[in-house]
Amino acid sequence: MIKFKGYIYAFFILSLCNSFTYEEKTYKFADVFKKDKEVHILTHGLNVWRLGELKVDLDKNIIFLDPKGCQILVFDQKGNFLCTIGRKGEGPGEFKFPISIEVDNKNNIFVSDLPLKRISKFSLDKGFINSFIISSTQNQAWGIKINSNGFIFLKGFIRKDYNHPEFGMWINKYNLEGRYITSFFPSNKYNKNWVQRIAPFCSFDIDGEDIIYAVQHCDYRISKYNSEGKLLTEFGKAPSYFRHPNIRKKIDFTRFSAQSEIINELKILSASWTKLIDIIVLKDEFLLLILEMNNLIKGFDKKYVIDIWDKKGNFIAGGIQTDYRLLCRDSDDFLYFLILKEEENLEKEPKYRIGKYTLLLN
Repeated sequence: MIKFKGYIYAFFILSLCNSFTYEEKTYKFADVFKKDKEVHILTHGLNVWRLGELKVDLDKNIIFLDPKGCQILVFDQKGNFLCTIGRKGEGPGEFKFPISIEVDNKNNIFVSDLPLKRISKFSLDKGFINSFIISSTQNQAWGIKINSNGFIFLKGFIRKDYNHPEFGMWINKYNLEGRYITSFFPSNKYNKNWVQRIAPFCSFDIDGEDIIYAVQHCDYRISKYNSEGKLLTEFGKAPSYFRHPNIRKKIDFTRFSAQSEIINELKILSASWTKLIDIIVLKDEFLLLILEMNNLIKGFDKKYVIDIWDKKGNFIAGGIQTDYRLLCRDSDDFLYFLILKEEENLEKEPKYRIGKYTLLLN
């Protein structure tokens, strides 16, 4: 009898453990995403170099960032050109290399300029409004998000100990006047010295309750923070098609005679693991994780894979393969994908085809 009770107890423990796992089932793109329309953005005659980021404002205008061209172009939902924001330069309202854009809940457009370490604010009605220089302790501002109360969150590494450069924080909070408030989201175990040279390293998004969901590109784990930067919880289990970086890999940078050789070595190294390159909150319920596959896993021949979790930490769907680059969502939770072949991207003035999709999950 005692032995029988032992079997029951063991079965109960096994069942409990299984309740914290998930079935790793892959899904087809068409089973999860439904196309609403396709927008053709014509860049002929606009001196556009390349699409960097794309956002959609509250009026559903498409905000197109051209970093190398030092400009932001605005199109309507039919792809018609409306206006240009900014120009090359270092003065007010000008850019040296704009790297990231965001639209707040008042329809203002914020632009992060990488070399100037400056955040500029615009509106379609007033043009340039103001700007501020980010804290000198922050290396760069690779990305920008704004919560419902107008606080600005910048993606950029702040080292806490220069004797150990791999340790630091990734997310930095500022107010609208540019005053630095705090930093959070510490570097993980994979952030060794050579990883620090491969940008941009992390991604995050903010939900309707100002909760922040953050991921680091070399680790399959979702960190959940409140708006003050307090860690609430962490969750996520890496699927079999996610390959972690080899942290034992060593690079002797002294053996390279030119910076171009170092950059090429880092590119090769960067392609040796699967990257979690973005996270997007959708319908204030789902978390979309975008993986860059680098042709490392057998059976995964598309450039990207999308996994879907909910905000409670439950795995919903995964292994969704696509060659389309997910750019952003709009205020109605439509998703915008870049539909562009590699050979088209090499054209001087490519025609950007933007697919507008909705998520089929309830």
